[in-house]
Amino acid sequence: MVDETAHLFLAHHLVAASAEPDATEHLRVSTVPFADALQMVLSGEIVDSMTIIAVLWADRLRPRDRS
Repeated sequence: MVDETAHLFLAHHLVAASAEPDATEHLRVSTVPFADALQMVLSGEIVDSMTIIAVLWADRLRPRDRS
């Protein structure tokens, strides 16, 4: 067990902007289509647990084709 809290957010229609991370943050930003990110999670290419949770949660919230 770890004593860690994470806040995950789902946002739509974002625009790129610059960021100023804290000195202890090491960010690597990659932009991929959502379907590719989901496949990367399912194939095991993405192994970060918070990212996996966020992608699977976002997929579950997506509207489904009802046809």
